[in-house]
Amino acid sequence: MSSPQRPIQLLFRSKECVELYTLADTSSSAAPSSKPSQGGQILYAGKTTFHLLSPNGSAAFIHDASVGLIKCDLSSPSTAAATATTTTPFLQNSKAIQLAKCSPRGSYLLTWERPSKDDNNNGNLKVWSAANGALLQ
Repeated sequence: MSSPQRPIQLLFRSKECVELYTLADTSSSAAPSSKPSQGGQILYAGKTTFHLLSPNGSAAFIHDASVGLIKCDLSSPSTAAATATTTTPFLQNSKAIQLAKCSPRGSYLLTWERPSKDDNNNGNLKVWSAANGALLQ
């Protein structure tokens, strides 16, 4: 017997916000459900540059160039909604990040930023803990 699949989640970024849409299972093997698709939950309000979902769907990472990289905990709807107004970055000094990717299991974040003169030899490719935001490499 297989374990139940997690729902399909999509992140949608507009000029005003980043929204999470959770789609109902419509496969032929799925049990009929009267539950409609959930969606349109605002995770972050404001202008953003990029976003990504962790592989297991437990977190979304959103980048606002004026704040930095922000983590939205998706494990419960109340914690995800609380992130919509946060101004505290999950990763320290992350305003300059241009690109981020999660490791296959979601344990690490890899970020890239353009090299700068005042880089202090930290490099422009960094590895972070996805659990607590600590810079690892």
